[in-house]
Amino acid sequence: MNIHFDFAAQIYFFLVVVSAGISILLVKKAKMGKLEMFIGLFMSLLPPFSLLFILVMLYIANSNKKLGE
Repeated sequence: MNIHFDFAAQIYFFLVVVSAGISILLVKKAKMGKLEMFIGLFMSLLPPFSLLFILVMLYIANSNKKLGE
């Protein structure tokens, strides 16, 4: 039972690290402020919400790109 828990913890940690990295890159690309970066890092601790945050950041980045054209 302990082996399964360790494996699940490793997967969760991997998801947190990957989603935090993606969140930081998207915030920099979208030229967001510190508040959005803090929200992104907080939400990256919860992988289901981090996926939602990544989708929202992609939408904001695309809308900012369209406004700049």
